[in-house]
Amino acid sequence: MGDNARMEMAKALVYADYGKPHEVLRLEERPVGEPGPGEVKLRVLAAPVHPSDFGMILGNYGRLAELPAVAGRS
Repeated sequence: MGDNARMEMAKALVYADYGKPHEVLRLEERPVGEPGPGEVKLRVLAAPVHPSDFGMILGNYGRLAELPAVAGRS
């Protein structure tokens, strides 16, 4: 497989169940796709989990993400 055909990977905090962050969050490597029309791909070295994300992780936010989900909002 050539360098151009290799899928880039990124680390993400992922949860498959709602609950206490220290119990449900796990660090995973996930594939990063190519940007579509009108999109760009940026390299992010680090991003915090915002306090409002904890409502989603705990399962008590008004509109919950479909599981499994990545912690943080896009």
